[in-house]
Amino acid sequence: MIRFRFPHHDSALANGSHLQGLDELNRVVDSLYFQISPSQLLISRVTGQVGLTEFHCPITGFLCYGIRILGELKPQMAIRPSDGSQRRAAKTAGLAGLLSFAILVAVNYGIFARLIVRTDPVQSAQNILAHQTSFRVGIAGVLVYCAGIIVLLAALYVILKPVSTNLALLAALARLVYALMWLPVALNLFTALRLLTDADLSRAFGAEQTQSLLRIYLSGYDAYYIGLLFWGLGSAACSVLWLKSKYVPARLAIFGVFASVWCIFCTFTFYLFPTFEKVVGRSWFDSPLVLFELALSFLLLFKGLRVAR
Repeated sequence: MIRFRFPHHDSALANGSHLQGLDELNRVVDSLYFQISPSQLLISRVTGQVGLTEFHCPITGFLCYGIRILGELKPQMAIRPSDGSQRRAAKTAGLAGLLSFAILVAVNYGIFARLIVRTDPVQSAQNILAHQTSFRVGIAGVLVYCAGIIVLLAALYVILKPVSTNLALLAALARLVYALMWLPVALNLFTALRLLTDADLSRAFGAEQTQSLLRIYLSGYDAYYIGLLFWGLGSAACSVLWLKSKYVPARLAIFGVFASVWCIFCTFTFYLFPTFEKVVGRSWFDSPLVLFELALSFLLLFKGLRVAR
């Protein structure tokens, strides 16, 4: 709900009675709330004989609603006080975000990047067989990362639920889809390992087919780019709530909105036009979003939520 006040026009100062009338009108308006929906256009106008006081919003209802969401129209809610559960959830979210990211980087660049050669399944097979324990640790790390994302989304829901229950739930569900997308990644890696270590399977498929299957299972993280869209959606919803709640600096929240929209745009465009990665490399799809999530995690862990003033 949005509260509007009718400001005094400068010319109204020339007439004390008119000014008094506007003060009375503003006291009445203070008790009124106007709901803006995407299908409505809000136009409110008050005129007087001596002075003119006018609020006019000549834009479509959809844009007006979007501006309200992004905080251009000041909401009824100011900075909400954070209770003990929200402060604890903020620390949990910050810790889960940083640890999950560290685990994912260690697994991807410390293990899989050394063992998996995307264009050479034979070399990949030799590396995996020579370092089976490391490969299994990498798979376990993927599963731990998935669990960390679930902890993160639960903590964010606790923090942002007082701002908007529906939007916080939407963000949590979107992040849950992203987290679950990592399960097929782990399953593909386990399947590739089984193809290499199970002699019966190797004989059943033959050397040539086994290499082809390995190339499919180790070719990349296709499931990740499916989940990336939902990560962007969840982050966009959270960023809007961060902006409205003022729990974090507005600039950081606005950066989160733009980073999320960029991620959604790149991912969806990549679905429709696979050659898009030649224009924008895949690593740039989520780079701004990763920076935002890291900055947010550091802020939540070490500074916590901004309190009401």
